[in-house]
Amino acid sequence: MGKKLSPEQIAAVDAAFNERYPMAKPQWSFSLSIVLDKPLDEVVSKLGGLDNFEMLSRLNPVCVEYTEAGRDEVVLPGPLEGARVRESPASSSSDVAEAALVEGGRKYGRINFRAKDRLTVFWGLLAGIVQQRGTFVWDEEKKLGLWEVTTTDTPGMETWARKLVRFVDAGDGKTRIEEFLEGYSKESLQIFEGLAKRYTRNLHKYAHHYFKVKLAQQNSGIG
Repeated sequence: MGKKLSPEQIAAVDAAFNERYPMAKPQWSFSLSIVLDKPLDEVVSKLGGLDNFEMLSRLNPVCVEYTEAGRDEVVLPGPLEGARVRESPASSSSDVAEAALVEGGRKYGRINFRAKDRLTVFWGLLAGIVQQRGTFVWDEEKKLGLWEVTTTDTPGMETWARKLVRFVDAGDGKTRIEEFLEGYSKESLQIFEGLAKRYTRNLHKYAHHYFKVKLAQQNSGIG
């Protein structure tokens, strides 16, 4: 058993992890997509934007709790596709961010949230609640959302995930939803690193399939 960390030590570890997050390289990534038989504007009005994010989060079959912690705005000097904004200061409190806006940066609305997921592995032999905090940013012009999350309840483990969700006109009155997800997991017990990676990947694939089935059952939840 490793030495138990004090609250101050845990806070220091978390601060260091969060500070290097913007430049951290992912361990894994994958892409998924689905096509809905509804036009782009209709799908985006029901599934896109900041105001639909809580509903989509609660659709996740492992979600047991979701709390919006507040909303703010963040300024980015470049495209949302390559950005990491979870640890970025709100634009109202950052002279650097305001300068970026003057020089051609863009301002986006951002949701700050906390969530709890119930994760089960080894056919139910191990289960537990994972606490997370994260952000969601929406680009209305590009119909693009950026979701970023990190765990908050496991000292000694660094875990984060980042997902881009893009809504695309697929023609013939259809809409394609494209998802790109990448993440990182590092534990003090490295034997679980592969498990964390595999389970996170499978979880998102399952959630993606669940969304598709749920929407189909509700006539895509649209119209």
